[in-house]
Amino acid sequence: MENKKKFGSIFLLVSLALLGFLGGVAGEMFSRAFLSDGYYGLWPESEINFSKNNFNSPNFVIREAKKVVVEQNDRVAQTAGDVADSLMAVYEYSPEKEKSASSTGRGAYNLLKPEAVGLIMTSDGWLVTKTALAPAKTYVAVDRENQIRKIGKILSDKFTGFYFFHIEARDLPVRKFAARAEVKNGQSLVVADWHGRAALTSIEDSRGLDAREIRSSDELTGRIIIKDALTEKFIGLPAADLAGNLAGILIDRNTIEPINHFSGRLESMAAGKFSLPALGFSYYDFSDWAGGRYDKGVVIAPAGKNPALILGGAAEKAGLKEGDFITAVDSIELGRDNKINEIIQNRQPGDRIPISYLRDGRSFEAEAVLSEIK
Repeated sequence: MENKKKFGSIFLLVSLALLGFLGGVAGEMFSRAFLSDGYYGLWPESEINFSKNNFNSPNFVIREAKKVVVEQNDRVAQTAGDVADSLMAVYEYSPEKEKSASSTGRGAYNLLKPEAVGLIMTSDGWLVTKTALAPAKTYVAVDRENQIRKIGKILSDKFTGFYFFHIEARDLPVRKFAARAEVKNGQSLVVADWHGRAALTSIEDSRGLDAREIRSSDELTGRIIIKDALTEKFIGLPAADLAGNLAGILIDRNTIEPINHFSGRLESMAAGKFSLPALGFSYYDFSDWAGGRYDKGVVIAPAGKNPALILGGAAEKAGLKEGDFITAVDSIELGRDNKINEIIQNRQPGDRIPISYLRDGRSFEAEAVLSEIK
């Protein structure tokens, strides 16, 4: 009998110890999940090893996962602040409001409700906005330090539907423009307003590719498609990568107008006009197809009933012909990361560019003088 009592006591002690241990484990997991700084998931380790969980990524291990999340949050906040510094709020000029403000001491323009937001494109005062501005009206721009400047020249860009305007200024902060080849699928982007409020998204389709077999050398490249549909309040605001480089401007909840659609034309804009450089032919791009004769480069080809080359265009004047296989433009080899349209759009009408091509199996070089689309 005494042995049974002794055994029962031992069993009770072991059971209590086991329950205490399990309670401690549960408490640790609870504190990690809910009592630590922020909620980063129920991870009992300092690393997340995806190779343990059949993620088809045998070498994918995130060490110090919580630290990684915190660091990304810091980068998002830093990027949002940097982008905000390159924005200005736009209002229709009101001498009555400014007169009233000077007499009452109240502000003339509500910083929480800008009528438009402009992105600084050049240090000497050119900005761009998606909001329509009437050239017949007078506007002012307000920077982050509440300095008010009158807007002078306003230009409408028929190719993108955006508006450029100029203020008298120098040494304005300009963010670096991301090259189109640097904008990749899966890349994180921060869309921010001029208060620094931000949304984090990622790129689903960096080039907005379509399935057309024949394209024009003179059309704008495709727009950037993002994975997450953002709220409407972010439409018209710039998107930047986590290094702060500008990728473009959000034009609807899922689509970004690439920054290279604007940056390549800043020189012509300063002259008071908008124009696109043109090479003047249609083409088939081998880098978009598999199983063909080549895996990169383009061949000049007709688009339906339209001729392959524009009569009197830059390519035709340079001696190019239908069927010529172009391997490089402006000394840049064509391929998936170097599309011919992207190269041309970064040039100006009148620029001379070398073209490398094959004809009947022989290599040739030509020089084309880019024409102008007005």
